[in-house]
Amino acid sequence: MKGDEAAAERYAQAIFELARDSGRLEKVTSDLARLAETFSASKALENALENPVVLAPQKEAILREVCGRLAADELVLRSALVMSQRGRIGALPEVARSLEQMADSVLGIERAEVTTAADMDEAFYSGLEAGLSRSRGKRVILRRRTDKSLIGGAVLRVGGRTMDHSVHSHLKRLEHELLTQALAAKA
Repeated sequence: MKGDEAAAERYAQAIFELARDSGRLEKVTSDLARLAETFSASKALENALENPVVLAPQKEAILREVCGRLAADELVLRSALVMSQRGRIGALPEVARSLEQMADSVLGIERAEVTTAADMDEAFYSGLEAGLSRSRGKRVILRRRTDKSLIGGAVLRVGGRTMDHSVHSHLKRLEHELLTQALAAKA
């Protein structure tokens, strides 16, 4: 596992340097993240690209098709092809994470995540992103998730902090307070 992490770091560093030097760091980082998400979300794709029975030309055709559909930068395609040829395509999600961290550091970007009970309109997300960017003093990129168990409200994670303003957590706190009061009344 340690070797896989080191290999992922080396691939990310090489991609970072090529993308930065060509002025395409932000696009390459975004495109590689989308490719990694696609790879992780599709077991069929992951199995085909990691299966030793599938021949290299078939894997190349698959990667070209997927990268074409994503309109991925040529550097992303070339990197994925090299990783596939060297049997390292399984490290793609880790390479994307490492590249994102390197790029964010250079580009002054901070990542945040908001989880809501249902999809919100675009104005909500763009307003939240703009407000966070102002308050953090740097560009914030917001990842969006939905979790119906929240019932309502939102959970925001940014800069190592979690702000939970969901109905679910309010109900849990209320339940805890009521149980504490009931136990105190019995004592």
